[in-house]
Amino acid sequence: MALYLVNATKQNHRFQWRMPESRKVVHFQVPTGHQIRVDEGLNSGQIDDLIQQMERYGFKRVEDVSRLKDFDGMLFGPKTLQSDDIAMAHEAVVQKQEKRSAGEATRAALGLEKGSRDKRNSKQRLAKEVTVEIEQHVDQRHATGDEIKMSLTVAADGSNSARLPE
Repeated sequence: MALYLVNATKQNHRFQWRMPESRKVVHFQVPTGHQIRVDEGLNSGQIDDLIQQMERYGFKRVEDVSRLKDFDGMLFGPKTLQSDDIAMAHEAVVQKQEKRSAGEATRAALGLEKGSRDKRNSKQRLAKEVTVEIEQHVDQRHATGDEIKMSLTVAADGSNSARLPE
């Protein structure tokens, strides 16, 4: 059985694995956007242990590449992937990072609103309304229609309205 590791991130990845029956540590270096074969010299039991460790640390099976949503960028499987599939997996990584950025921006906006309160009386606001808008600008050639565009407004009464990305 062949076993491949695929790196769909923007960083080189060095995966380390300790064989259960020995103290030997095996290193796999996977350059960004590439895949390597890792089953050389391993028996089926060792490959099963390796797969369990990869799944435990967030690697996804290559068969799932078309359904990836919450994905950190590393894949494994019994076959090589086409470059289009690696690019699709990379897009899933980018989308996850963009959504995480939107969440961080929301927390920052709420922190800004909290910072606009009177220090002596935390219920007394110094601003009528705090609005933070975030918009992702990309080159038109690379626009997908899924760019981040959000706003968060906190009114004087403490209510808020948000237009957040899905």
